[in-house]
Amino acid sequence: MFWRLNTMQQGLLAALLFALPAMAFGEEKDTPSPRSLYLTGHYAEAAEQYKQSADKDATSALGLARCQTATGEYDEAAKTLTEAIQREARSAALLSEFALLEFQRGREEAARKHVEAALALDKDSITARWTLAELDRTSGKLTDALKGYESL
Repeated sequence: MFWRLNTMQQGLLAALLFALPAMAFGEEKDTPSPRSLYLTGHYAEAAEQYKQSADKDATSALGLARCQTATGEYDEAAKTLTEAIQREARSAALLSEFALLEFQRGREEAARKHVEAALALDKDSITARWTLAELDRTSGKLTDALKGYESL
């Protein structure tokens, strides 16, 4: 097949064959994303990157709070989420994450309040629905918990 190509086509094909492997081994991205750092357990590094925009961006605030929670800084995570919710009160993601944090801290009434607020904004919020099912399970409402888990 190669011998049937004209000289110009052979040159282009040869250039591609040599260029593609070189491009594959090109420079790697200097800085991994904060999300990939978080997912690989590099919480401190991810938190540093999230802090740069957490005061302006709800997604960064959410990522920062998750890093803080992963490293046991529950009070800092609560502060981060509270400030973010004050800026973006209509964010179901922030409210459901705060509900999950409160549940993890054993504050079931506060968790339930935040779950209800999150579900009022987004009835399909997986985090809020899962947290509500967990709240029902731990409070002995097993039938409600089972319905909650099945609805996920």
